[in-house]
Amino acid sequence: MRVLEFSFDSYLSSQIPASNSVDWFSIGESLEPVADPEFSSASLVARITMFWCLLIGRYDVVVIPAIHVNRLKYVSFKVKVCKLIFKWLSHYSVISHFLYRLSRKLSTHWVVFDHSDHTYVSSEVISVLRPELYLKRNLLSALLEDEDVRFGELPMPISITENDRAKRPKNRIFMAGGYHCKLRINAKDWAENNSDHLKIGVDIERDYLNYSDYLTKLSEYSYVFAIQGYGFHTWRMYEAAALGAIPIINSPQESIIHKWEDGVNCLMYCSLDELLSKIEQLSSDSELEKKIRQGAWELVSQENKKESVAQKIWCELAKL
Repeated sequence: MRVLEFSFDSYLSSQIPASNSVDWFSIGESLEPVADPEFSSASLVARITMFWCLLIGRYDVVVIPAIHVNRLKYVSFKVKVCKLIFKWLSHYSVISHFLYRLSRKLSTHWVVFDHSDHTYVSSEVISVLRPELYLKRNLLSALLEDEDVRFGELPMPISITENDRAKRPKNRIFMAGGYHCKLRINAKDWAENNSDHLKIGVDIERDYLNYSDYLTKLSEYSYVFAIQGYGFHTWRMYEAAALGAIPIINSPQESIIHKWEDGVNCLMYCSLDELLSKIEQLSSDSELEKKIRQGAWELVSQENKKESVAQKIWCELAKL
């Protein structure tokens, strides 16, 4: 199977079966905390070759990002142009039908990787390309019942290994990140107001940390606040779990698909009013604390390592 992947970060190039191949066409700066140094943008000649192979039907699968046409802020000019083109195409069913028939004639399967934080999907991409598979990060469970498009979860890939885990010298809670939404602001206010009431205490990082120092901090604490930002899934919940900490996660407000379970691989709360007692109860039970920390590590090691993510996605593509 030969795959062409248009994306900011390659999900597939890290590990694929030797008998297959993936061409990665970078469309912008990496969206991951640290870009993978093993992969760089293709040369101009390579990009032209990829487009030619696409036109003559050499690719079995073409992967594209979700193009949310109404999100035009903070994007490059070429991305903005691409979005406007898709918005225009989606208004003309004749053109959409022609593109669909052409892709079928070339035996090309279209797949969408939607890494966006919000829960809605790109109706324009679905209208124009009619993808056979749509993988989304913040996926609502109701979409699994969709009869026109096959939806699935797009995991967050991390590269942290067991060797990065450290002993926990501080039996304390760590909080960091951008306090740009109500949930995070409320959590920070709660931490400030209750730090004197918690036996284990809270350390709040208000300054920007480079990624290396940030990971070192995470590895030093027993608990890490991983409150959702614009979307439920955040890098911090997976990074904290991979480094041996227990993520403190707010229960998602919508029926978003995830594998976090309170008391199994995280500490999850519905209301800040219950958080103080939950933390005190857990921090006084060393056996349960150890069990949850191990459960968090097992979750990310099985589901979110880059190699595991690539293999799962590849298996989905092979079904097309």
